[in-house]
Amino acid sequence: MIMPTNQNLKVKDLKEEKKNLYKVEINEQSYLFVTDTVLKYRLVKGKEVTNIDEIINFNNKILYLNKIRNYALKYPKSIYNLKLYLKEKYEDIDSEYIINILINEGIIDDKRYALNKYYALKSKNYGQAYIINYLLYKDHIDKEIINNIIENDKAEIDLKPLIAKLLIKYKGDKTKVTNYLLRKGHKYNDIKSALEV
Repeated sequence: MIMPTNQNLKVKDLKEEKKNLYKVEINEQSYLFVTDTVLKYRLVKGKEVTNIDEIINFNNKILYLNKIRNYALKYPKSIYNLKLYLKEKYEDIDSEYIINILINEGIIDDKRYALNKYYALKSKNYGQAYIINYLLYKDHIDKEIINNIIENDKAEIDLKPLIAKLLIKYKGDKTKVTNYLLRKGHKYNDIKSALEV
């Protein structure tokens, strides 16, 4: 990152280094600025620069934002978990500023994240109790969002085919099958009725 300094300076040269990155020579000092910084502060040859600290701070914010945007796109997270990640990885940045931008861009969205996570866990044969606890306590998703997802999900998990596979795996031991399904968050009554058939 570029360290701020306070002086009245003039842009001597401006060259595009690579896509979205410019080398700006101010007096005898060279800086690498992203396109957003160059455009916002109109850094053109001959321009007098009086607010170099502000320009450098803005450029650093954009650099952090781009890194975090790429991370959030690659590894979807809840807003809560992304805040934890930012506090751990980038202590010196304004995480609320970054989070608000990512929310406005639609990159992070707890509703979409919770819906995707709900169906991902459900496809792995987890029951509603496990999924609700996961979303509430691990991802800190709002209870109202979780309730809406559950209300809109009309499909029940058919335990019979799963139990048939588990009975083969556990060599007919119904206690082990029951314990496995309870750990997965299924209701005891559902397991019991599926085992009896």
